[in-house]
Amino acid sequence: MNHPDSRSGTLAICTIARDEARYVLEWVAFHLLAGVEHFCIYDNESVDGTGQILSALGRYYPVEVTYWPSIEGRSPHYSALEDGYAKLRGRFSFVATMDLDEFLFSAGNRPLAQWLRGLDPDVSAVGINQLVFGSSGERRYRPDLVVSRFTHRKPLDSQEHHFVKSIVRPERIVRVHAHIPGVEGGRYVHADLSDLVEMEAPHGRASQIVASDIRLHHYMLKSAEEFDAKRQRGGGTSPFQEQRSRRYGADFFSVRDGAASTCMDDTLAARSAPVRELMAEMAGRIAEHVGRERLESYYSFLSAKPRPRSAATREGHSAGRTPARPRLFMHIGLHKTGTTSLQSYFARNRDTLAASGLTVPRAGVPRQFDGHHLLPWTLNSKYPERLSGIDPDTLWNGLRSELESAGTANAILSSEDFSLLDDRQVERLGALLDGFDIVPIIILRRPGDVLEGGYRTHVVSGGDLPLRQFMNHGQRPYYDYLSLLRRWRRLPGVSSMLVGSYDDPAVGRDIVRTVLTWLGHTPPPPTGAAEPRLNIGLPAALIELARSLRASGVERARADAWLEAMGKLPFTRAQIAEPRLLSAEFEHTIDVDYCRQLDQIEADPQLAPHILGRLPRPEPRRSRTISSTADALLELPSIMSGTPSPTFEADWLPRRLLPGLGSDLPAGCAGSVDRPEATQGVITLKRADRVMFAGWAFHAGSADAPWYLLLRPLDRTAAAELIAPLDVGTRRPDVAATFPAVPQEFTSRSGFRASLDFAAVPCGRYDLRVVCGTTAGLVHAAGRLVVEVGSP
Repeated sequence: MNHPDSRSGTLAICTIARDEARYVLEWVAFHLLAGVEHFCIYDNESVDGTGQILSALGRYYPVEVTYWPSIEGRSPHYSALEDGYAKLRGRFSFVATMDLDEFLFSAGNRPLAQWLRGLDPDVSAVGINQLVFGSSGERRYRPDLVVSRFTHRKPLDSQEHHFVKSIVRPERIVRVHAHIPGVEGGRYVHADLSDLVEMEAPHGRASQIVASDIRLHHYMLKSAEEFDAKRQRGGGTSPFQEQRSRRYGADFFSVRDGAASTCMDDTLAARSAPVRELMAEMAGRIAEHVGRERLESYYSFLSAKPRPRSAATREGHSAGRTPARPRLFMHIGLHKTGTTSLQSYFARNRDTLAASGLTVPRAGVPRQFDGHHLLPWTLNSKYPERLSGIDPDTLWNGLRSELESAGTANAILSSEDFSLLDDRQVERLGALLDGFDIVPIIILRRPGDVLEGGYRTHVVSGGDLPLRQFMNHGQRPYYDYLSLLRRWRRLPGVSSMLVGSYDDPAVGRDIVRTVLTWLGHTPPPPTGAAEPRLNIGLPAALIELARSLRASGVERARADAWLEAMGKLPFTRAQIAEPRLLSAEFEHTIDVDYCRQLDQIEADPQLAPHILGRLPRPEPRRSRTISSTADALLELPSIMSGTPSPTFEADWLPRRLLPGLGSDLPAGCAGSVDRPEATQGVITLKRADRVMFAGWAFHAGSADAPWYLLLRPLDRTAAAELIAPLDVGTRRPDVAATFPAVPQEFTSRSGFRASLDFAAVPCGRYDLRVVCGTTAGLVHAAGRLVVEVGSP
């Protein structure tokens, strides 16, 4: 993309669009010529190719498109504006809020950005009165310019012209509104710099109609056919779909069209020639992405003859060059940003994508994977075992041959392991891909989530490194994002980049749809649910237990079998998300560095223009942490009891995982686990107290299985962790009446007694759980109490 330096930009437009494919090319071309420097456009579930056209324009022009679905109870228009203001704050001095049927310009041909730069600093916002145009007698859609087809409007004194659209300094906005946003400090003025006073109701109207050099033409109605399509589409400001659908009544057009077609005003029709010329240039650039026939059906003049591409440089916009080389998109990750889902989609839809102009090569894809992982593995000497029987030169030659013979203008490679290449390896990659116009796709994510997810994958894949050793084992590329972006920006052959954040809901909620939009391909129609995410993960306790099993010498096959069986249980996202393996203290440390990097990325003129969407700063976490095997054992009962079907059978679990226990349980044992309704409460103790605990405990095995009482600290003031043996009490069959939901497998129900001396226990809050080593190899809690240990 050949975007201007967004740090010093003057004017951007922020808007939301839905099914505007017929009009968007003209609208963008017109405003580029008028002096707008950047377009921040939210695609509200378009199905006519609007998003595809906008994404294609974004490759060559300063157009930033974000897919923005409707959410019931939330105005898509206002929520998009809120996001856009936040996104553009600090990047542009002014943001204009307007729709795609509104055209902002200077009657004296002054570039808008130039005019705004001359305003006093105390001007916070400028309101421009709209001039409403009617159908001009047009009944049906014609493939020509809007500004040429509609040349009649309402008289200047029309009440409709009290409505204004505003150009606002984004850092001063305190209330989002489609017409007159609320600002803090400074003056709200008309274009002639007189003070703007808002009328009380309906909101969005100025008390005066001011005609000045800066004007806004509003083509609200267009032809009868076009308005009917608009009416069926509904409005975008209401929070509920029913309200949006009722915005335009059946007589809306007929009531307004007569008055809106009384005055001749062909100001913009007389200026249509440069708009047509720029549109022809645009069409030539994006035709390969959206289809020339489609563009010509919207604008008939495009089919007259091929138009020469303009080399003119306009205010705030450089036409740039037309890539002569095949374009190769390189999706390089990061890890844990939906890469598996993306690669699966590309692999499953290879033929469909090829038919629409995007090649997904087969070269470089290892067996049992969908990504092109063999390619970075040939460049990274850490993975020689993964290339057994593969000749790197043959692999790369095969890739080039496949790309050159594909017959499409675009291709994509996808492997998150590209992001782990160092400077030398990336330089080598550039030499191997010489001749291609490379466009890296890089999706950032909060580094703690990337590290946590990467470590869990390491363990699930058979690793046994402790977390800290894993983080010190060459994992720095996971969160050195600034160096990563600069490394790939320097790669020879890189004309532009596509950079987003997985933490931006507009990006991460459906990563497949997001990337397809960036590529200029029409995403599949929304189904009410995002593309399924793969590699969702397992709870942290299971990850730590699996690592401990491997590290303690248990055969890998047995550890893998146990983890696989546990992985079949339907754990909830909440169980997977918390507790975590990374401590909150460590995550805070890397979050501080992450925020510093984001500031530098957004301030770098070589990187900032390529950011799509927002780069959100992380909120502090206060998650519990699994920091030891004992923590994992204590967490296991609550994980199992929270699953809809917490039955698990296995023939082993090494007793060595529980301190004080010895050898493994005998092979061949099996059992089931569940937990009855837990008893909860708070007991306050003094440090000098010696307390006897009594209660009921359950297990699915022999009556003489060992039982333990574990006391775990719940906050930082409690530093002790005590384990005391339990004396199993007498068998109590009548306990079934107390806990009728206990499965029949629980044949042994025993009371327990334990005595703990709290003299050495620091003050604090503790979690008390009954734990046993059952024949199924699982710990199990029958009840839960919170113990508060206070001063003597």
